[in-house]
Parts: sequence; structure tokens; C-alpha cells
Amino acid sequence: MLRALDKHGQSILLYSQSKKHIELMRDNSYFCPSCREKVMIKAGPRMLPHYAHRPGSDCSVAKGGEGPYHELGKLQLFSWLKHQGYEVELESYIPSIQQRPDILVKAKGKWIAIEYQCCRISSEIIEKRTAGYRNEEIIPLWILGGNLLNRKKPQTLWLSPFEQLFFHQFHDQYPPSLFFYCSNARQFAVFQNPYLISTTQMLGSLSFLQASQSNLSSLITPKRNMTPSFLCTYWLREKQKLRKSPVGHSKNPNDIQFRQWMYINRLHPSTLPAYAHLPVQSQFSLSPMPFVWQTRWLVDQLHPVQVGDSISITSKQLSSQQKSFPLIHYTFEPLKEYADLLCTLGVLEFQQEGRYKKLNEIPFPTNVPEALRQDREVMEKLSETFE
Repeated sequence: MLRALDKHGQSILLYSQSKKHIELMRDNSYFCPSCREKVMIKAGPRMLPHYAHRPGSDCSVAKGGEGPYHELGKLQLFSWLKHQGYEVELESYIPSIQQRPDILVKAKGKWIAIEYQCCRISSEIIEKRTAGYRNEEIIPLWILGGNLLNRKKPQTLWLSPFEQLFFHQFHDQYPPSLFFYCSNARQFAVFQNPYLISTTQMLGSLSFLQASQSNLSSLITPKRNMTPSFLCTYWLREKQKLRKSPVGHSKNPNDIQFRQWMYINRLHPSTLPAYAHLPVQSQFSLSPMPFVWQTRWLVDQLHPVQVGDSISITSKQLSSQQKSFPLIHYTFEPLKEYADLLCTLGVLEFQQEGRYKKLNEIPFPTNVPEALRQDREVMEKLSETFE
């Protein structure tokens, strides 16, 4: 915490004080603007001067374990915005909702509350803070600490369920986006257009921006998406990896249920239809994996339909399996997006909103080489169509 109140109620920024003055300040009392609890001065040769609640504090604003990395990044973001000429406030307390965003900035006549989050907090706190800002007509912008960015492959991030909560979508045409900032490197990272590969692995467009060469507008402007050839080549490898290393002996209830369903339907993971497990972007909003829900829909819903007949598709069909995102208030339609891909592949034909005509049967490969060949054909056709 960089700001606290003295005994007269005056707001005092600690980092802007000289070392000599900070030592003199230690004889005085300072209080949290939110809970009014007495706070301590923390200042040393290797830390940014700041205030801290005492151990055992009940202050809701204090929860989250702010540390030096967070404090430095918050100050850097404040200076970055101020340098751009924005009206900006650091740790400004909002009494009506009893919240203190790290930064409040006014851009194009609208207030934006920036929360710089470098450690885990509960989903309830995220939802409460986000709802509070929206009730005050303040746009929430959560920026994750660069210490939470976990990348092991190009354009691929490992994201825990906690980190996935911070996907933003400012309007229905805006790509789902995650924002990161590293206070050590003074660098932003923006991850957009996610495609879920596993429970925690996502493929997407990942961009890095140096703070010195960017501004608020460039940070939130949608970035260039992956090329169709890159997406389809990457996805083909994932499909074939799945065939060669099918669903193992996981103790996850969902995996067990899917294995039981395959057994009942006399299916094997290595020879599932090539039309299952296609890259559906809004898939990240669902709990089950792409190959699970797509396979089950193909087998249970589409396969029984006769060629030439119609099938109804609505967003409600997968609504019970959708996850909640505090920063996204727009409806995802992964099943419709999947049906549109099947139209591209000549399996379905769009008739009218919510209805599709079945044009061709779904081929079921009889062996692994045939399945791998069909995977290549399907992904090559998708790549050519996307281009």
C-alpha cells in the first residue's frame, strides 16, 4: 500500500518522501484509507517504501498479499499513465463501494479501475470488486503480474483456473484477452483469441509490448491473430498426439464418465471421428475438453440424423457445461461455432438460425493409420478454407 492517512485525515504517499523524512515519519501514526486500521511503514535499502497492515488484519482491501513486485509494478503503471497525460489517481479510495483500486484513470470521459494482481485471491473477491466498479459505471481492467505468465511453447500458455478468470471482453466483437505486466522487465504481454487444448493449456495470439514503446490505447487494441496455417498445423499435431496417447487411467470423474460412454458405444479414443476435436475458439468457455463434447455430440446427436434431414442447434444445449467469467458478460456459442466448421467441411448446411441440414455421414476410421490420414485431410481443408 503506497498511500495512507495521517492523524488529520490527510493522504500521504510514502514513496515520494525522502529517506530522511520517512525516518521522521515513523514516530507518527498512519491509517488505512479503507478500514482505518493502523498501518506500519515499511522502508529499507532494497524495497519500495510502502505501508502495510499488521498481521491478522481483517481489512478486505489488504487481502491479496501485496509484495515488492506488486508495489513496484503499480507505481510503474501509475507513472506510465501519468506520462501519457491521463487524469490518474494512485490507490484512490471509493467510499460508496468500499474499494480501493490500484489505479484510477480517466480516458475518453470514462473512469477505468486498474487492478494489478500478482498473487491468488478468491473468485468471490474478483467478482465482488468487478461488480462494485460496474455499479459505479467504472470499467474494470485487471492486469496480471508477469510472474503469473507460464509459457513453454510458442503462442501457448499454461493457465490455472484462477488465471482464466481474468479473461476480458470489452464488447461482443472484442477477442477474449488476458493482460500481463512484468515490473522487472517493464513489459506487457497480451494473450488473445484462446483455443483450449487441455484443462490448463491454451493456444492463442501472444504479444509483448515494452512499456516505453506503448500506451493505454495500444495495450487494449486487438492484436493480430494467428495465421490459419499455424493454427491448423498446431491443431493437427494435438489431434494426432491424442490418438497416439489416448485418454489414460485418469481418476478425474469426467474422464471416467467419458471412458464409460466410449465403452458403451464401442468406441476407442484412437479411432474417434476426424470431425471431432476441431479448433473452436469459444471452447475455452466450456468445462469439458473439445474432443469430449464434440465426440459426444457427433455420436449422440448428429450421427442418428438421416442425410437430408435437419438438426436443431441452440446455445442452451451446452449451457450447463459453461464456465463463468467475471469480466465477460457476452454469450458464447461453441456448438454453433462447431456447426459452422462442419458446414465448411461439407458435413452440414446452414438453413436458418438454429437449424442445419445434414449433407453427409460422419466417417468412423477403422484403424489408427486411417484416422491419422483423415485428420490431415480435415485440417488441410480447414486451413485452405480459412485462408
